[in-house]
Amino acid sequence: MLPKTALLISLQCALVYLAVSFVAWRISARFMFRPPELRRGTARASIYFLHGFHKERVAVTYAHNPAAKYTILHSHGNAEDLGGVLGSTVPDFAAHGYSVIAYDYPGYGLSTGTPTEAGAIRACEDVYEHACTTLNIRPEDIILHGRSLGSGVATQIARKHAVAGVVLESAFTSIIRVLTTYKLFPFDHFDNAAAMSKLPKHLPLLIIHGELDKVVPISHGEALFAAASSSEKRHAWIPGAGHNDVAVIGGDAYWGVLARFCASLR
Repeated sequence: MLPKTALLISLQCALVYLAVSFVAWRISARFMFRPPELRRGTARASIYFLHGFHKERVAVTYAHNPAAKYTILHSHGNAEDLGGVLGSTVPDFAAHGYSVIAYDYPGYGLSTGTPTEAGAIRACEDVYEHACTTLNIRPEDIILHGRSLGSGVATQIARKHAVAGVVLESAFTSIIRVLTTYKLFPFDHFDNAAAMSKLPKHLPLLIIHGELDKVVPISHGEALFAAASSSEKRHAWIPGAGHNDVAVIGGDAYWGVLARFCASLR
């Protein structure tokens, strides 16, 4: 039997831990999703809608390149939406020889619903199914590209669905570990580190990270690469790049890494 004083201290520590855990859960949930204000002109002709889970509307855009071998299924970051993606990411991928399909999470842009981890994953699954069944894109021609928050979505899709490969850019080990560095709680959001060992053993995986990323330090990318059990994994650390400018700072080197990765899939 523990002395009463020790028992009281243990109880107080447990209560403090529970209180801190609750605060961490709430803060991480707010940190995880930050939909930007809807931009004027977002309702472009290139955006159309899927009726997803619980009849929520999923905003999608598809830039088809008849000469492309692969289609990039892009999952964007937490403070981005299709309004921004259409002005940069989609044309950039298209200009480098890829078809691109991108979408908004629930509660983002023109998608309806409330942003949640499960909702974001379901939206991507709806888009994946749409790509395969309606757009007639073969799973072996789809490359999942998840940037920042989108890395958590892409990783979960790769666990359950066949794809040609996965590219994680500015990815984190988990949401809470972005805030705490270490795993302090039994719960988390988008636990990419745990998912790395559950990906198919021969799934081609490319992890790209900016060496000067102050939002999600490169140590997260290094940890994900080390944890990945895939025999077909590779990485690219981009000198001088931060969190949101990896492709811009990387330039030809960035696109070269992606091209070599795709060439290895053939």
